Amino acid sequence: MKTDLKLLLDNFKAYFSKSPLDYVFEEESIFTRAQHPKEKVRDYIAQMQKLAKRIPTLDEDLLLWVILKGLHSQMKASVIHQKAEIKSVADILELAKIAESAGLGKADDLIDDPRMNQLINVVRAGREEVQQLTAKVAHMSVSSAQPHSPTPERRQTRVSFQVPNPEAPMQRFGRPPPYVRGRRSF
Repeated sequence: MKTDLKLLLDNFKAYFSKSPLDYVFEEESIFTRAQHPKEKVRDYIAQMQKLAKRIPTLDEDLLLWVILKGLHSQMKASVIHQKAEIKSVADILELAKIAESAGLGKADDLIDDPRMNQLINVVRAGREEVQQLTAKVAHMSVSSAQPHSPTPERRQTRVSFQVPNPEAPMQRFGRPPPYVRGRRSF
């Protein structure tokens, strides 16, 4: 390799340069980028075209659908509705500008909407309540609940071969002594 400069440069580029797959897995790539809430359509599409240049083998049809995927949902629906007219990125830009001027996509993803803020607060309160209940359950004592086996434990019975004394005092709680095995009455 040291004698062939072209081979050396090709190996150097192959080892140190990014491959097209590296661009796919970047934090912000053409496949992950979406239009930001207050971003203009022309700015979004310009940024997508810039990201597309990083992948030289990217198919033009794929680029069109990736751009459409990232548009605001109402704007995307409006543009896709006229998909017969879409032949290039310029067509998407023109149709999306018309939808944007009509006001589509403005209130779509904004968090400034009071109803959305109320919903977010309800979800947060629910999460906090679940966390509190989980903490309470974790601290509860489960010592009173003993595990039961499917078959009851067998208790050893005591057998006595002594004849009970009839004059002996009653056992605790006023009960007579337990039955003793082996005693016969004649």
